[in-house]
Amino acid sequence: MRTFFLVCLAILLTTSFVSAAVTVVPLDPKTKTLRISYEITDTDVGAKGFTFPPQGFDFADGPVTLLAAFDLSTMMPLEAEAVDVEGAGIPTAIKLKYPAPLQLGQSITVRFTFDVPTNNFQVDSRGRWIIKYSTSHDLVFVVPQGQQIVFADTPVKVEQDGGQVVAVHTAKSDDRRTVNFLFKTQKLP
Repeated sequence: MRTFFLVCLAILLTTSFVSAAVTVVPLDPKTKTLRISYEITDTDVGAKGFTFPPQGFDFADGPVTLLAAFDLSTMMPLEAEAVDVEGAGIPTAIKLKYPAPLQLGQSITVRFTFDVPTNNFQVDSRGRWIIKYSTSHDLVFVVPQGQQIVFADTPVKVEQDGGQVVAVHTAKSDDRRTVNFLFKTQKLP
């Protein structure tokens, strides 16, 4: 029985656990650019880094421009680059390297921020900004300055955070299906 318990414990401790949260900030409707930040926690023993997402961001209609990548616990920058994973000739994913491979019981939480042009950011005939984004992670949508949120097709909690208005969606921990979000904003009166 003790051997069985120790084997189960070893399996539990060596199984990777990845959690993530994403922040989406609409920057410019003329260039259809979004600023996106991901926070990802990795506990995969032996991991030396990762490429996210492995198949590239499918909504990218131009090159992903990496702005920053760092370890949240130390606030030290990480070696990172925007890479072409689809063979399309433009970078559509982020590749990060850890300072050292992860050891048993160790985790790392990284944050990386990038800008990306996308056709999922439009302005309708009434001047409303329309932003679509899909994720299976927790999401924070930052409402642009001088705008108000007028529509969200998925339940969100709208709150003020440090002078910004944000719409927050918390994914259920037992349900990691992709959720398609649609936000509409318009100028404040």
